[in-house]
Formats: sequence, structure tokens, C-alpha cells
Amino acid sequence: MIWLWQLYIAASLILVWGFIVFMWARGFMGSGSSDFARLTLYAVPGLMAIGFKWIVEHRGFRRVFPELGLSLGRPAFWPLALGLPAAVVALGHGLPLLTGLVRFDPSLSRLANELSGAGQSIPPDIWGFFWARFGFAFSVGLLLFFPLALLIEMGFRSYPIALLSENFGTKLNLIIVGAFWTLAFSPFLFFKNPYGSWLGIPIYLAFYWGWGVLMAWLYINSRTVLVPALALVILDLLDGSLSYILPGSPLFSGAEGLFGAAVVLVLGLLALFFTREIYIPQPRAAEK
Repeated sequence: MIWLWQLYIAASLILVWGFIVFMWARGFMGSGSSDFARLTLYAVPGLMAIGFKWIVEHRGFRRVFPELGLSLGRPAFWPLALGLPAAVVALGHGLPLLTGLVRFDPSLSRLANELSGAGQSIPPDIWGFFWARFGFAFSVGLLLFFPLALLIEMGFRSYPIALLSENFGTKLNLIIVGAFWTLAFSPFLFFKNPYGSWLGIPIYLAFYWGWGVLMAWLYINSRTVLVPALALVILDLLDGSLSYILPGSPLFSGAEGLFGAAVVLVLGLLALFFTREIYIPQPRAAEK
């Protein structure tokens, strides 16, 4: 017998993997235009979750979004939307700085080189330009990335957690959801290895599994997808901005990626260790 959770996860992975293979075959892998397409791709399971809720489970459309975690949840966990990604980025970049893998660049030479390469003049106050650019990126990220991040969290966190809770305990639920998140990203290792070496594969997998478990834990405890979605946006923005101040590869690639992966993996394991076997109420059961 095929359970609904097996059908959903299999369909999501086939869709994601298929599109990645298509991007690679058409030569889009690694192009700048592929970034938004890749982000949109990982939001598709969220649309599938809405469809499964509405069509397969016959839930009323008005009930779909609250049941997928679109609510204010528990306010006590909202600070973690900033605290967790800030801690990950601070340790993930700070430890490589202390060990000499990256260096502080007060002249922001990487940003200056990008501007020169794009044919733009370098502003006299490059730090002022940097902060203005960061503010703009944060605003655009909230407007464009955050809605997609909500779909990502619905597709990779709230819906599979609800399905799995009917058959598994909370800890095993977190482990499976983390593996689901990791498998969805694993094809990039074969087409565009961000570490440049096959030795980096365990680092890559550890980072994504740890983040998947950590965000699943955050969703279960905050009872909303808004918090993990905001954490995902903040992590991406902080990591991208710090890579100009501390030139090197982003948090989850390059030699210094080992530190970022270790931090996320430890946080994921701690979340798993301190998770109690709790009952995740099913809206369907609550109505009866």
C-alpha cells in the first residue's frame, strides 16, 4: 500500500530532479538567470501541497492555508527567525576568519570588482553604497523571495510533517523531513559541485540535512511557516552580504563551508535531541 506521504514525497522529488536535469541539459546550470528559476522550482512542492490538500484530501480552499501553517503561530518563537540564521552566519563566517581561511576586506574589493565588471563607476563611499545595497536587497528579498519561501516551507516542512505525523513519532518525522530536503538539493552535486571536490559532498549533505531538521523543529514549535520562511530569507541575505566583507566562498561552499555545515549540523542534532515526542494535532481529527 502506498501511503499519501510516500506519493507526495516521490512526486515532489521526481519533479524537482527532472527540472534540474532539464536545466543541465539545456546549459542553464550555473548561469545567473537560473538562480530565480531554481528558487521558483523549490516553491513548486508548496503548490503541490496546496493541491494535495484541496483536491486529494478534499479540504475546503479556505482551510488549506491555515492547515499548512499560514498563521501567526506562537510569538515566543518569532525572534528565532533572526537569531538562528544570525548565529549560523556569525559562526560560519567568524570561525573561518579566526583560522585564516578568509580575511576581512575593508575596501570591499569584491564589490568594487563586480561594479567595474558591470561597467559601473565605483562610488567614493563604497561602504555607504554597500549598506544601501543591503537595505535594497533586504526589501526586495521580503517582497519577492519571502512569498516563494512560504511555498518552500509549506512544501518541504508543514505538509510532509502533517502527513508523516500520522505514521511516525516526532523525532523520526524530523529525520525524514531533513532527508527529504537534502535529497531535493542533492542533484546539484553531480552537475555543479559547489565545493569543487567530491570530498565536499558530505559537507554539502550535512548542511542541508541539518538545516532541514532545524527548520522542521522551528515549524513544529512555532506552529507557523512564517518563522522558518523568514529565517530562510535572512540566512540567504546575511550570507550573501558577508561574502563581500569576508571575501571567500558563500557559507555552504568552499573550504570554509566545513564550519558552516558543522554549525548547522550541530544545531540540527540539538533540535533533534531536545525534541519531545509530541502529538501534532490533525485538523481533520479536530473537526470530528
